[in-house]
Amino acid sequence: MLPYSIVVKYLPVTDYKGSRIKATCDGKSLVLPFEHSLSFDGNFDRACLALIKKLGHFKGSLSQHYLTRGTIREGERVYSFHSFSNRLEVPKY
Repeated sequence: MLPYSIVVKYLPVTDYKGSRIKATCDGKSLVLPFEHSLSFDGNFDRACLALIKKLGHFKGSLSQHYLTRGTIREGERVYSFHSFSNRLEVPKY
């Protein structure tokens, strides 16, 4: 099921809840509290990796895969999760 995309977005503070980060993929999601000791990108990365581990779609360890990160709009990132075995090598000229 590789590669696939994960959308991660920032959920601002409300009257009842603190800041949170939500990661979504294939209709499944995970919400984590915002870790103020990390940067925004650090929080987005943490939520993405937590959802990948929760889904369990990958075979082997995370070290056999790589992520690419893009920005959709302010407060949202999209990650593509790929296997190294599917990586295209760019020829050297």
